[in-house]
Amino acid sequence: MTVPETAHGKVTVSPKNATGGKKVTVIANPDEGYELDSLTVTDKDGSKVTLTDEGDGKYTFEMPGSKVMV
Repeated sequence: MTVPETAHGKVTVSPKNATGGKKVTVIANPDEGYELDSLTVTDKDGSKVTLTDEGDGKYTFEMPGSKVMV
């Protein structure tokens, strides 16, 4: 799973090493004065993975059978 550095905030992922079918939680914490514009997760082919908005900057998705980019 790849999570690049972000400007004006932090994105954390748990668990960092998930296998296919496992639930993954992504938490976006923007710096004060900023807000999240967009968040995407893509699989190795560049296809978007469906995210569920759990509120308060918390999102979940089901890990596909390949690496993902957040």
